[in-house]
Formats: sequence, structure tokens, C-alpha cells
Amino acid sequence: MELVKKFIFSWGKFAATAVLGWIVFWIFKRKTIVVIVSTYRSGSTLLKALLGQAEDVSHLPEIFFSGGHWSRRFPRLYAYSCYFQAYRASAHRIVVFKKPLGPNHLKKGVNHFENLPRLSLRIIIMVRRPGDVISSIQKIPAEVGPGSFSRSELYEYLFHYYQFTNRLIQDTDYFFTTVSYEELVAKPIEVTSALFSFIGSKHQKGVSDYQQDPGVLWTWGTDDGGALIRKMKVDSQSQKSVPGQNYLDLVRTSKTSRQFAQKIEKLFEV
Repeated sequence: MELVKKFIFSWGKFAATAVLGWIVFWIFKRKTIVVIVSTYRSGSTLLKALLGQAEDVSHLPEIFFSGGHWSRRFPRLYAYSCYFQAYRASAHRIVVFKKPLGPNHLKKGVNHFENLPRLSLRIIIMVRRPGDVISSIQKIPAEVGPGSFSRSELYEYLFHYYQFTNRLIQDTDYFFTTVSYEELVAKPIEVTSALFSFIGSKHQKGVSDYQQDPGVLWTWGTDDGGALIRKMKVDSQSQKSVPGQNYLDLVRTSKTSRQFAQKIEKLFEV
């Protein structure tokens, strides 16, 4: 009996959010949902904070969409359920989400935005110098998760991420743009200005400073827990100069994660 009650409650909640999502999507003024796609330690927290300085853009903590167990049976209903959850998450016209894709998500082919209605969706793909990603992940406390991975496991993780982004770029149904962490740190005002235009913000002037929203906790496991993010401005001095290499090209010419790792280490001498 208890299982029946849980099933009814779960279905009722899911159905209600799906109906409400359909209503707000087609009847109310539509919001733009922006998803930052990245690996761990690629600068997504920094980018989210910078975009959140615009008056019409949200600055939210990492958010998980509920009702995922219904997604395979009722994908269209789940799309509206996710939109409603995104819609109500912030009063701003543009709602920005970021949830780095972990190794398990990539192995299972799961992403955090596939069920959002594409008419309202904008995707920002973030990339960062692979050697720096690996070094940064290894500094995360081991109890958090990714900090305990071996170097070969991390190369495999990045290899799968770039394979995923390659497939995403080839899907013409998505509106997306790509930004590198190195470019963001070196030219924050130019990069954020272009991104504000891409997401449709009224705020067209780029930014290099940011504030921590009262509802956002910068802690490991939910966001960036390092010291650099707390400087409240982009620290261009911390960024090394790197070759202008498209990391996606390295994946296209690599059949295995080992080949990918060898090319990365040869290119960057990491």
C-alpha cells in the first residue's frame, strides 16, 4: 500500500509540473534557459557568476531536475516538467544552469539539458587546457569524488567529454557557442559581452568583476570550493599562455583515450 501511495504521489507531482510547464511555455512570456556544459574544473562557476551580473540573468546554485525516472516513458511531458522547474527557479528572464558532466553521465550518455524544450534553450560549451583540468581536479579533496581518480582515468574522462561535445556540435537542433577557459580569463570583457548577446541579455557591456549571490554557496560538491573564485574578479595573472589548439580536433584524430592522452602530453608537455 505504501508503494502505491508513493507511486501516486510521484506521478501526481510529475504530471502537475508537466501541465504547468506546458502552460507557462506556450501561454506566458517565454524565458531563455542557458545551460553551461563543461567538465569538472573548467571554469563553469566563474562563467555563471560573470553572466549573473546582468540584471536580467539569474545567478543560481547547481540545480537538479526532479522526476528523471519518468523521462524515458514520457519524454515530452518531462520536457515541460523540466521547463517549469527552470522557470520557477528564478524570477529573471534568462535562467542560467550549470552542472558539470561527470564520468558516469558521459558513460551512460546522460546530459542535464536533453529534456528541455529546444526553442528556449541556449548552450555554452566550455573547454579548458586538458592538463590544467587534470591538475585542478587532482587538488579537489578526495572525499568529494573526482579528486580520487587516477591520471589515466581523468584522460579517459576528458576524451569522452570531447567526444560528447563533438556530437553536440553536429546536432543542428541546438543553439550553442563554445568558449575556452583560457580565453575567458585572458579577455573577460570581450568574451562576456559576446555571451550576453548570444543569450539575448539586455546587458551588452562585458564584465570582469562579479559578486557572490546570497543563495549561492561556493563549496566542493556543489560549486567551486577553491580560493580563486572568492577574489570576485577574473584573475588573468593566474592564466598560463597556451597554444591555440582546438582540443576537439585531438579527439577527432584519436581512436582511444590513450592516444588522446599521448597527443595532449606531447603538445603541452604535461
